Amino acid sequence: GPLLVDPAVALGALVFAAASAGQHAAHAHLASLRRPGGGHALPTASPLFRRVACPHYALEVLIYASFAVSTRGRDAGVLALLLWVATNLSVSAHSQLCWYRERFPPGELPPGWCRLVPGLW
Repeated sequence: GPLLVDPAVALGALVFAAASAGQHAAHAHLASLRRPGGGHALPTASPLFRRVACPHYALEVLIYASFAVSTRGRDAGVLALLLWVATNLSVSAHSQLCWYRERFPPGELPPGWCRLVPGLW
C-alpha cells in the first residue's frame, strides 16, 4: 500500500529532531559557563565544542537543512532561507572565533578549532 509518510519528510523530521536536541545541549552548556560577576570560560569541556567554536550555529543550519530535505529541495523559498541562515551564521561563527582568539591565550584554544565544520570552516 501507499506510504503513510513521505520518506523525505520522515528523514527531515529526524534531522530536525537530532539537530534541535544537539542545539539545546550546546545552549545549555554555554549557559552553564556563566560566571557570577561576569567573565567567560571556554566551552571546550563539552564534546560538541571540542572541534568547533560554534556547534550551536552549525546545528541551526542543520535545522534549516532539514526543511530542505523535507521538501526534497523543490521549494525555492526554503532553499533561499537555508542559504541566508548558513551565510549569516558562518559570518557570526567567524566573529565568535575571533572573539575567543582575542580573549584567551592561544594555548587554551583547542588546536585546529574551526568555526562551524571540523577541518573545514
